[in-house]
Amino acid sequence: MLDSWQVIVCRPIDKATELLELLQFNSVQGIAAPLISIEPGRDLNVMPSMLASLSRGSLVFLLSPNVFLFERHLSDAQIAKIKSSFSPNLQYYAIGQSTAAKFFDCIGLEAEYPEGKEISEELIKLPSLIEYIQNKHDNHTTREALIIRGNGGRDIVANVLKENHFYTREIEAYHRIENPSSLLQFKKSITQSIKNIIVITSGEMLENLIRYLKNEDVMIRQKTLSSYLIVVSERIAKIANTQGFSNIVIAKKANNQALMKSILETIQHAKNI
Repeated sequence: MLDSWQVIVCRPIDKATELLELLQFNSVQGIAAPLISIEPGRDLNVMPSMLASLSRGSLVFLLSPNVFLFERHLSDAQIAKIKSSFSPNLQYYAIGQSTAAKFFDCIGLEAEYPEGKEISEELIKLPSLIEYIQNKHDNHTTREALIIRGNGGRDIVANVLKENHFYTREIEAYHRIENPSSLLQFKKSITQSIKNIIVITSGEMLENLIRYLKNEDVMIRQKTLSSYLIVVSERIAKIANTQGFSNIVIAKKANNQALMKSILETIQHAKNI
């Protein structure tokens, strides 16, 4: 393995598995410790009717590839019903390239997305979206938007739409839950290697880890906080810094290829210090 580095991947298991394969290909030891699990959301049964109720030209926001988790959990008839409800007469916006690609693979339609980081702050800066939001050509027409997302999370997109007088509704298409068994795996992994890199791709993962550390002994906390931490946004990096992490790297994107690149660059950087 590459200089005995160990990478602890805290992503949900499907994304973690893909990154572990990339790590193995690059001769880096990887351990999966998914701090959250992803399950089908409570609103999947109303998704077809919600989409069907939208008027032509309404906006639909897809805030994660996990929106399409239903493909693995529903019956063929239910899946077909949901897929057919995505009309080509609606305007689709995705949080990033990976979500847009998943949307195209699953539904066969295209969604606009920001080229930079896959975060809400970038999504709301899309020129086409800004132009549409600012267009008040017909004050008698109700402007509608549907946000398809998971539970929790931030309300940046919804707030912008509501501030601009959109009738905005939300669907919980997937549900994130804490994964206590992975905390035990994390504890075991962090103590068995001297050189660790931790991969965190959401604020919720980081919050779970921080909450866990508060109940652990000093050695575990020190080992964790002294590890290299790879995150996917300035926001998560700032939170990590306030909690005592000092070796923080921000990946350019949240996909596994970008994370793999950041991991290799981090290892190389550490070797040169």
